Amino acid sequence: EKPLEAFDIEALTGNEEQYIEM
Repeated sequence: EKPLEAFDIEALTGNEEQYIEM
């Protein structure tokens, strides 16, 4: 799992869906 900071970055890049899928 990635840290919360990484989650924010992923969401900004539009990979939010992929992150949630994982």
